Amino acid sequence: MTARAGRIGVTANNLARGGGMERQARDLIEGLIERGIRPVVLARKLGDCSAWAGKAELVEVDSRLIPAKLRDWWFS
Repeated sequence: MTARAGRIGVTANNLARGGGMERQARDLIEGLIERGIRPVVLARKLGDCSAWAGKAELVEVDSRLIPAKLRDWWFS
């Protein structure tokens, strides 16, 4: 029996430079990359993630066409 590695996904509304949740998400992603894990990152706004190019799968979720009050619900 062979072991299969699963995929790890990280979601965040915004990955721009900043404090709070953005910083925690960026630290988590960088920690996974340092350990040789290639995470799937889904965000409404990616910001400057060029340092992760090729090291993480980056997916920017376009929610501009969703009414503002429904964007968080739709993204989740």
